[in-house]
Amino acid sequence: MQALTVSALNDYLKDLVDTDIVLNNLIVEGEISNFKKSTTGGHWYFTLKDTSAQVSCVVFANFAARLKYAPQDGDLAQARGKLAVFNKRGTYSLQVYFLEQAG
Repeated sequence: MQALTVSALNDYLKDLVDTDIVLNNLIVEGEISNFKKSTTGGHWYFTLKDTSAQVSCVVFANFAARLKYAPQDGDLAQARGKLAVFNKRGTYSLQVYFLEQAG
């Protein structure tokens, strides 16, 4: 077996995620924590968590501007979006297109 470069591994994983029908249309529910609004770009960054796991989330400015719900830390929320792999860092996050308070 031939070794992969780190870049090749991350590219491969990105291709898998980008072509997976489930990962491109997710609804994830959890508690919002570490909510931050970018002062320059208008993007929102936060973590959705439950009792045993968490996922990083981003709402790009064009979607954030359309949302009626302004999240706060501690809110239970449902986020709709897609999973995205960031090749350079080897990380993933949920790119959120729609966000609403759950419950």
